[in-house]
Amino acid sequence: MKQIGLLIIIVVFASCIGPEYMGPPHSSVEAEENGVLIDRYKPNTRSFLIYGKIYLITDSWTGYFLPQRNTKKVFREGYDLFIVLKEKTPGGSSVKSIPVHLMDIFRYDGKKYGYTNGVGYQSGMLSVDFRSDLKPIADDTIHFTVFDDRGKQHVYFVKEKSASH
Repeated sequence: MKQIGLLIIIVVFASCIGPEYMGPPHSSVEAEENGVLIDRYKPNTRSFLIYGKIYLITDSWTGYFLPQRNTKKVFREGYDLFIVLKEKTPGGSSVKSIPVHLMDIFRYDGKKYGYTNGVGYQSGMLSVDFRSDLKPIADDTIHFTVFDDRGKQHVYFVKEKSASH
C-alpha cells in the first residue's frame, strides 16, 4: 500500500516539474500547429559554403514563441524571424544543426526593432527579434549580408504566405 501511495506522490510531483516557458518552435510547421506562426519566408538562396562546409536554409518564418506549458498563453509583445540552417552531410541525404558561432557570419541589414542588436541563436536556429510595439508587422523582405567562403553575399527573405495570426 505504501508503494502505491509513493507512486502517486511521484507521479503528481513529476507532472508539476518542467518549464512554463516552452521556447521557440523548431519549424514553421510546429509554429502553425501551435497558432504562433505569423508568416513564412523564402530566401533568395538556400546554400552557403562556410569553413569548407555546405549549409542549407531549410525553413524560415516569423512567429511568436510557443504557448506557456500550463496556461497556454502566447506572449505577443515580441516575435522573431527564425532561420533553420543545417549542415549538409556527406551523401547529402541528412543534415545536422549548426554550431552557435555561425550567427557571426550572418549580419541583419535592417533597422533594429528588438531587444538585441542583430542575429541571435535560439534552440539551434538563427533569429532576429522584433518588439511588437515598435514593429507590429515584419517587412515583406528582410535583408542580410552573409560572409561565407565565397565572399560577401546579400541574402534576402521574401514573405511567402500569409498565415493566421
